[in-house]
Amino acid sequence: MIPIIIAITRKKFNFLFFMESFIPIRNHLPFINLSLALFIIMINYKNNTPFLSPTMNKTTLSPILISSAILMISLLITGCAGEDVEKSCSDGIKNQDETDVDCGGSCDPCTDGKACETDDDCVNKCSSNNKCYTPTKTSSTTPTPTRRTEQKEAELTEEIITKIENKLEPNLMNAFAISEGFRTMEAGDSYTFGFGLINVHTKPFYFKINVEFEEAVDKSSNKLEGIDPEYVNDWLDQRQFVSEIAPSEQKMWPLNLKVGDEVADGTPTKPGTYTYYVRVYYGDDASLVESIKDQYVSKKTLTIRVT
Repeated sequence: MIPIIIAITRKKFNFLFFMESFIPIRNHLPFINLSLALFIIMINYKNNTPFLSPTMNKTTLSPILISSAILMISLLITGCAGEDVEKSCSDGIKNQDETDVDCGGSCDPCTDGKACETDDDCVNKCSSNNKCYTPTKTSSTTPTPTRRTEQKEAELTEEIITKIENKLEPNLMNAFAISEGFRTMEAGDSYTFGFGLINVHTKPFYFKINVEFEEAVDKSSNKLEGIDPEYVNDWLDQRQFVSEIAPSEQKMWPLNLKVGDEVADGTPTKPGTYTYYVRVYYGDDASLVESIKDQYVSKKTLTIRVT
């Protein structure tokens, strides 16, 4: 709070009025009060009258003395306020409007990992979890090296886009869609699926779609034995997609799947139902979604029946 002292001579009012204001002029307050003090002296000198009227005090006070007192009080208050603010940003305590200890708010911006409320509280960015972080850039897709199965280049056809758009809706339940979740194929067959996603949040986020083989069963729903998950994962041309998506923006990706000849070293592909889990993660930064292991916002299945 910044005190502003207003003094009015006897011709106007016979009192000294003190008030507080939120005007952010702390650094200029001494000069303002010095000007007021000089103004008081000039007015009283011109009128040749004491500063306080006889009705308030029978003793005539010197205008210079009163003005000097006003200036000294102002300087004292201003100096104390400045010391408090400076001290609060280096006292090892979270106080005043700081978002973390000695940073944020009116203090210096916080470094990564510190608490924040807005980007202004951070050296870089403030996440939705109210932690400062440094954004990183990433490519829109993360290719998976294919070691055992040759893949053709995947592309979004008009048919795939139409299938996705018919399923996508701007709500949490249907903000993520797969062009089709089931297909019957044979060893050596190749087919392109599509993923679509809408950011239904009010701010941009990085989204990660992760595709991973889960299980394989025979026609009697018994688990197929002797299957190496990495061999079945290699049926996919990509297993991960990462992109930054703006609010209400829609993004689509193609995924090519080719059924390999083997499900393990020396083990031919067995007839059965092979299921992949498709999980969607999101965060403020690509590095954040990369670090998430168990938490996801959506999960769907992609099922291939191999005959």
